Amino acid sequence: MTNAAKHSCAENLWIVVEQYGRSVRLRAHDDGRGTHGHGDGFGLRGMRERIERAGGEIHFTSQRGRGFSVTALLPLRSSV
Repeated sequence: MTNAAKHSCAENLWIVVEQYGRSVRLRAHDDGRGTHGHGDGFGLRGMRERIERAGGEIHFTSQRGRGFSVTALLPLRSSV
């Protein structure tokens, strides 16, 4: 949310959280300016490190003029 507010010039940000098998999938997509070939700045790199440390995976997609998307998949842990 912070990256979208600071960098994207977006009007909207959609966030979806759903169970996906034995994982939870989080997807955030904005309608901002997007980028052509994003580099992992400190914010994206930090997200990747935290998700991977939790045993998950994260993907970033973007196209100039078509917004930016982040999709993360995190394993659900048993409460037993």
